[in-house]
Amino acid sequence: MNKLYIFITVILLIGSSSIYSQEESFFGGTHENKNYLYGDLGFGIVNLAGSLRFNYERQIFKKNAINLTARTGLGYWFDWTAYGIQVPLGVQAIFFKSASHLELGIGALWYTNFAENKNETYTLFNFGYRYQKPGGKFIFRANAEYFGSYLMPIISFGASF
Repeated sequence: MNKLYIFITVILLIGSSSIYSQEESFFGGTHENKNYLYGDLGFGIVNLAGSLRFNYERQIFKKNAINLTARTGLGYWFDWTAYGIQVPLGVQAIFFKSASHLELGIGALWYTNFAENKNETYTLFNFGYRYQKPGGKFIFRANAEYFGSYLMPIISFGASF
């Protein structure tokens, strides 16, 4: 009976040490944040428009200095004569291993215009700077988005988890 208790104790100790150890990521090393939440504020210079959005990104691929993420969001846009809701959907490529990154993206921007009672979809291109330390939680983005005939500078703050 004592041998059974010793055997069970050893199995529980071994199992608990593997449960509480740090998780290894697929690419080696310790756990890495793969989810990103951030809010962004966009402002149109020429047409005096603006937008406020909340976005979610999920890392879908990472190899060396390239990180690909899928992105979606929900936000509000406005200008002098109209306002509505917008939903971006796309893929981002984040380059470089340091805290400073180049970010390029492509996708679609669906929006509804409440003043004119219409919905439209545009191809969305974005490019810019992203500050996020490797393994860090804080995200800062200074980007520009091009859709339709608009080029909109965007500032973002958020966190990864």
